[in-house]
Amino acid sequence: MNFLETKNTNFLSPSNGDTKSVTFSDSDLETFLVNSHDGYYLNDSLHIFGLNKADDFHDINKRNEIIKQYFSYLDDIDSMFVFGEDIYTNHFICYRDGIGSLFIETGEIEHIADDFKQWQVMINSDPNYFSGAAILKDWEKENSKLDYNERLTPKIPFVSGGDIKPNNLYRSHFERVIDIQSDIACSVHSLFHSKPNI
Repeated sequence: MNFLETKNTNFLSPSNGDTKSVTFSDSDLETFLVNSHDGYYLNDSLHIFGLNKADDFHDINKRNEIIKQYFSYLDDIDSMFVFGEDIYTNHFICYRDGIGSLFIETGEIEHIADDFKQWQVMINSDPNYFSGAAILKDWEKENSKLDYNERLTPKIPFVSGGDIKPNNLYRSHFERVIDIQSDIACSVHSLFHSKPNI
């Protein structure tokens, strides 16, 4: 299955097509967004940000500002460009090595692909891993559908041994998730990048 076939057509984003304020490092990603492929996919677990300023949760420029604010301590953060997120608010990014996933709880980047076309192939190869589609479906069976500005976040953080199961997840506004999880990421980063006192 191609994830593009799963687009949520109920979410209508006012697209102004303004790419002047966005610098793309991948021309395929730029074409993808300019052609209005932003939106929600895989039962809303995969969110591709848009080129509009109508909704903070969907505005690609606003999302980049937020990530750069909360993760300012990361090397090369200014050269990274976020364009989407999974159900846990882990952000998909263009960075020096290609396309990766910025894990919000740790600040680590997992390399996914060398370019945007290869990223699409990877998403299609394992949509549950890359988007959290299956866990969202299970969570919504026991709860109600998420609003577009909400994501799932763990009650017990994953880095602390929290399970990736519906009973360990709750809904929260996307920026609140980033705020909470980035604090954890900053602590994890400090542990591994601080110099010992001798």
